[in-house]
Amino acid sequence: MAITLGATSFPFCAVIAPAPGESITVLQQLEGPLSPADLVEILQRTLEEQGSAFGSSKLKREEKIKADRRIREEQDKAYLAALKQDKERERLKNPPLVLPKKAMDERLKQNSPIKQQGRVKETTFTRETPNKDPANKGKDSHPSSQILIRFPNGEKRERRFSSMDKVKSIYSYVDSLGLPGTENYRLIASFPRRVYGTDEMNMTLKDAGLHPRASLFLECQ
Repeated sequence: MAITLGATSFPFCAVIAPAPGESITVLQQLEGPLSPADLVEILQRTLEEQGSAFGSSKLKREEKIKADRRIREEQDKAYLAALKQDKERERLKNPPLVLPKKAMDERLKQNSPIKQQGRVKETTFTRETPNKDPANKGKDSHPSSQILIRFPNGEKRERRFSSMDKVKSIYSYVDSLGLPGTENYRLIASFPRRVYGTDEMNMTLKDAGLHPRASLFLECQ
C-alpha cells in the first residue's frame, strides 16, 4: 500500500474509497507527524467534503442486494409454479379412488372399529403385531411388510401385512378405522413420490415396493 499510494515519509495516513473497476481512489493523504486534534479535524473535513464517494458505494451495494433478492423471489415463484403443475399432472394421471356411498357404508359395517362406551377408541400412534393382525393369519410362510400410515391431522398408525397382501388391503384397513375425513383419499409414498391408486390396487406389497417397510401419507381429495 505504501508503494501504491506513493508514501515518501512516515507516519503516513490516507483516506481511500472504492472506485469503479474494482480500484480505489485517494480522497486525502497526510505525511509526517500531526497532533491528534489536527488529524481528527482533517479526517472529519475530508468525510464531510467527500462523503458522496462512500454514499455511492453503499447505494450500489444496496441496489445489488435488492436485485439479488428479486432474482431469488422470481426463482421461488417459478419453482412453486412448476411444482403445482407437477401435482396437477399427477392428479390427472392417477385419479383418486372413489367408492359409491352405499359400498362405503357396507365396508364400514363389515369392518367396524372396536368401540368403548359408545365412542371409538383412538390413540395417537398404534402399532399392531403379526400375532394380533387377522390379515396375516395363515400367511406366516411369507415375510411381513411393516407399513406406517400418516394422517393429515398428524396421527400415525402402523400395521404389519404379509408381503403377498395386495395394496387394496391397506385401503381396507384404513376404511376399517372409521376415522373422520377419510371418505375420499389416496395413499402416497414421499421418497420417491408415488401414488398408489386404482392401477396398483391388485399389486402385492412386495411388487409395489412396500416391502419390508414403507411409510405412506393419506391425502384427502
